[in-house]
Amino acid sequence: QVYGGGLTPETAVPNGTTYPYRVHTKTHLLSYWNNRHDEVAVILAGGIAGDPTTVALRDAVAARGEPITASWPSLEPLGGQVDVVGIGTLVPPETMLVTGDAAGAFAVQGLVVAGDREIPVAGTIARSDSLGHTPREGLTLLQPEAPTAAAVLGSVFPALDWAVVGTSTLVVAHDADDDGIVSHDHTFATPMVDLGGAFEAEPITLEIPVALASGGATVAVTLRDAVMRGALVDGGLGDEVEATGAIEIEDLVAALVELAGFDEQGSLETLADLLGFDADAPPETIPFQALFVVETG
Repeated sequence: QVYGGGLTPETAVPNGTTYPYRVHTKTHLLSYWNNRHDEVAVILAGGIAGDPTTVALRDAVAARGEPITASWPSLEPLGGQVDVVGIGTLVPPETMLVTGDAAGAFAVQGLVVAGDREIPVAGTIARSDSLGHTPREGLTLLQPEAPTAAAVLGSVFPALDWAVVGTSTLVVAHDADDDGIVSHDHTFATPMVDLGGAFEAEPITLEIPVALASGGATVAVTLRDAVMRGALVDGGLGDEVEATGAIEIEDLVAALVELAGFDEQGSLETLADLLGFDADAPPETIPFQALFVVETG
């Protein structure tokens, strides 16, 4: 078993190489072949790989007239329903909901039953003629001021999609694949004030997934009480959005552990050196200020 071959001791076969080791069969089947085949099969069937309980309403931020596409869990039987308030209802296994000429930020709510599991569904769908996109690495960190911290956060921060709804709502969604297609549960709306050529949105707390550009593990970093502001040009966003708020130290520690292989104490001490706080009495948060490049049109 250790050297390879077979799923049980009875089916094990001798190691057929000249090396005194070999990848364990279960590891081989899970990570190298079967798992990849299974994930591709789910994707080709219109699902999302990795979690058989995933419910995703995609194209969550899009232009008016674009339909909503739904991906349901791979477990059977399927039941329940999901309401996009103000647009309509999706009942699995339906995979498309027409939005017509609707414009706005619409709440998503519902309950899906998959097999013996009940899956609550909540989030936001936005339809607008005023859209924007921040590509991956489109963030310039102004605070914390440490250059290393700015470089690291800038390299792991995901792409973002934006929408301005009328003169009263700002929508932001994190777009880990940087493909302009986001899910309802990655999309957030906050009221904003039109200041005449500029806007300021009400504070919102966001959990942003960060990951290495090469892929792998993802860690959620919380931006607490984030306030976004910027220019309005012809009713849409200008070429950048400023965000201020606070970032949680605990999340930065977890990110270093998961993404860079630090231990917890080493992560804390490294952050203390970079950001100028006492590692023995760290603050809960540190101030955050960033500029996001916004591509429109």
